[in-house]
Amino acid sequence: TDAYGGLVENRKHRTDGTFQTTGDAKENILEITGGTVTNAYGAKVAVAAGNAEENSVKITGGTINTSAYGADLTAAAGTGTARKNKAEMTNGNIPGSLYGAHTAGSGTLTESEVSVSGGTIGASVYGSDVAAGAGDATKSKIMLTGGAITGDVYGGRAAGTGAATGHTLNLNGGTVGGSVYGGNATSGAATGNTITLTGG
Repeated sequence: TDAYGGLVENRKHRTDGTFQTTGDAKENILEITGGTVTNAYGAKVAVAAGNAEENSVKITGGTINTSAYGADLTAAAGTGTARKNKAEMTNGNIPGSLYGAHTAGSGTLTESEVSVSGGTIGASVYGSDVAAGAGDATKSKIMLTGGAITGDVYGGRAAGTGAATGHTLNLNGGTVGGSVYGGNATSGAATGNTITLTGG
């Protein structure tokens, strides 16, 4: 079972019988305090032209069996954008990854925030993650003060042709088993990213 602060799945039809592709998620909040879910979404946007703004997920206990997202834009052909989405973890267990914002499409992700002060994360942490396409990841902030992360930490990642710019990562505690990246771009620019290490 997945848990959602907000879910956008447009079931309105066009005149040709296909589903419309619009619909935005804004200011939704999901808090997980215990129990077990498969995925946790502050907001999930499954339409190609949908946007996500100011959504958040907070995990203070329990287990998320796969991953947790402040906002997730899941349409592979999506062009929607995400802005000012947040993920916070103080306790609990995520065998997968924690994302401020993620897109499977080509839209830009900007000003995402992630904070981890406790709990365990079995994979990686992303402020903004553009998994493919031409979208940019910009101006995310990550604060780590505790917890255990097995994988990597990315302020922002652009795995397609986009850029990863202007991210800030502060590592003040906790443990990271993998690598730490202010910004990581597969073929675009990675510029203006900052990592500050004071503990951990």
